[in-house]
Amino acid sequence: MRLAQLHSNPGEERRQTPRYRPEIILSASIGRHEAIVADLSIAGARVYHFAAVRRGEAVRFTMRFGERVFSSMARVLASSVQALGSGPGGALTYKSRLQFIDVDPKEQATLAALLVHLQEQYSRASATSAS
Repeated sequence: MRLAQLHSNPGEERRQTPRYRPEIILSASIGRHEAIVADLSIAGARVYHFAAVRRGEAVRFTMRFGERVFSSMARVLASSVQALGSGPGGALTYKSRLQFIDVDPKEQATLAALLVHLQEQYSRASATSAS
């Protein structure tokens, strides 16, 4: 019963910041391994990647967008196998939720600028599809 109440009460949403799903492929890395950003917020990201990470582990997250580079340590909040043998060379594909930690102010500004760009892109795409 409590679970149903949580889902029906948007005021108790656990996310503190909005997430944006990029319309383009955003490449990233977790440590030395490739990743693809599924969604992104000022506080963290959800990524697909091809090397295992453990919940609670701190990893270096790096993302490139044009000439901008965002890099920060991130805590793995959750990680699970999403597909068998679909990664490079038949590797497993994982989906993980990351929370950025100890973000440098310069890196925070880079991430904020990227999010503004993604939000503008999303707004334009929504307006185009509505007409």
